[in-house]
Amino acid sequence: MVEDIAQTPLERLMRLVKEHEGDEVPVPKKLIKQVSEEVHKMAEHPQIEDGQLMQHQKMAALGQLMAGIAHEISTPIASINSNVDLLARSLDKIKTILSSKDIPEEFREIQQVTRMVNVLDKLNQSNQTACDRVVQIVQGLRSFARSDMNELREINIHEELENALTLVHHELKRWIKVIRKFGDIPKSACFSNHLIGVFVNMLTNAAQAIEGEGQISIETLRDGDNIKVKFADTGRGIPPENLGRIFEQGFTTKSPDKGTGLGLAICKRIMEEYNGKIEVESEVDKGTTFTIILPVKHETPAG
Repeated sequence: MVEDIAQTPLERLMRLVKEHEGDEVPVPKKLIKQVSEEVHKMAEHPQIEDGQLMQHQKMAALGQLMAGIAHEISTPIASINSNVDLLARSLDKIKTILSSKDIPEEFREIQQVTRMVNVLDKLNQSNQTACDRVVQIVQGLRSFARSDMNELREINIHEELENALTLVHHELKRWIKVIRKFGDIPKSACFSNHLIGVFVNMLTNAAQAIEGEGQISIETLRDGDNIKVKFADTGRGIPPENLGRIFEQGFTTKSPDKGTGLGLAICKRIMEEYNGKIEVESEVDKGTTFTIILPVKHETPAG
């Protein structure tokens, strides 16, 4: 049985206590040492643990909210989709009738009628495109909120990237072009909500760094025993004096309505839980590249 690598040593200890309630608790020496180190760390940096706890609570609440929104949207969009399909078939029948030899020739030659049918057809195609977009958004919300996202499982990183792109579509705007350079990479054993959360953060930061037109390039590749996911933007870049601080808890250069300073710090911690890391390269007025590095085979900590 694969162990929950997202659990802290203290959480694993509490689980052991619960499993052996009323009996002696067999606690491995290594776990005792890990718990001791964790408590020591919490005593030295209580604000970090509080920030992480707050962020996890926010993610849990956000997942519930997204699940509710997806459920509420599904019924009306299904109705609209059905109506769009019915209108498309009706317009096709009208076109067939207008081209038939069974109707008077003078009626077939009324350009206003033909023009009106073509306009309705284009409007309906536009409605279909809009419906398809809403369906994609709902699927993205459901993917983010589904319960099995808290389970360690083999996932397709490219699918999770597409889900993240769906969730941040409003941030990308029409003038930001997304370029996909997906390579041949294996599936990875991860918690899907963790990975999507990191990808969403990377994409949101990239979008907010771009003023006016620009592009975000997403590249995936296998590098030996690692999987790399690169997010490169053509934004304003990060000044050298800030580059070494961007992963610090509470540090942000964004306005209060756009950043809390928790995002990159949490992303870094998540990657470390997977024995991975995040690298960053940036040049002012040229852009920034964040590289997510994940080992192909993840080692779970011993209990």
